[in-house]
Amino acid sequence: MKNNYALRSKKDFEKLFEKKTSYYSSFFIIHASKNNKPTFRFAISVNKKNFKKAVDRNKIKRQIRSIIREIENKKIGIDFLIIPKNNFLKAEFLKKKNDLLKLLSKNVFKI
Repeated sequence: MKNNYALRSKKDFEKLFEKKTSYYSSFFIIHASKNNKPTFRFAISVNKKNFKKAVDRNKIKRQIRSIIREIENKKIGIDFLIIPKNNFLKAEFLKKKNDLLKLLSKNVFKI
């Protein structure tokens, strides 16, 4: 995945939290806001308090990036932060994938 889809700088996160709109599903919390870029950018935040092992945190990030790759061709100027909930590791990958894609297409990409 290209690095231009990554939301990394402190200024970008500050802008995101100033204008954020939050969306919730059974596996995710997403904070989103518009940007002036031609493509979307995203970040993944996995809480160390909820997921103790680094192996689990890395697995979660890999799975979310894998799901995001499927929507990479969308040309929508949105920044979003994806936060997985506690029950993320207990579910099957297909359920998580459907949940995230549904949440993004219904809410986030219609900002």
